[in-house]
Amino acid sequence: MTTTQHRRPSGQAREWTRKAFACFACHDTGIIGNADGLLSQLVAEYDRLPDGRAMAGSDVAVICRCHASYPQQNHDGRAVRGGLREGDGTIRQVMTELGPRALGMEVEIETARQIEQARRKAWKATADSTAIAAAITELAQ
Repeated sequence: MTTTQHRRPSGQAREWTRKAFACFACHDTGIIGNADGLLSQLVAEYDRLPDGRAMAGSDVAVICRCHASYPQQNHDGRAVRGGLREGDGTIRQVMTELGPRALGMEVEIETARQIEQARRKAWKATADSTAIAAAITELAQ
């Protein structure tokens, strides 16, 4: 028997569903990523060197404003997630050899909203196009 990376047709899902998350800006991680380049478009100086050249990874993480960036506790009061922000909303700091350093930076709330709305719209478009493709495939069978 040969091995293959392909699933048998019976094991393939007919419908595509996205992972459930509350915040489309950070996908419930607490950190707004830049994989789609949206953050660089909205914050001109993000991931730029002092001379203006683009350099991915040259800036600190952008901390989201959603619930995922705050500490979370279970029903016993034990920490489930440490959080990137303090309870008062300030970005948490860590002590380094050079003194205290913030875990990241934040963007204007309107910028965070624009990122969230654009990514929500993109997910909806993907889901709609996937549903259309599934319907066409079903009709063809």
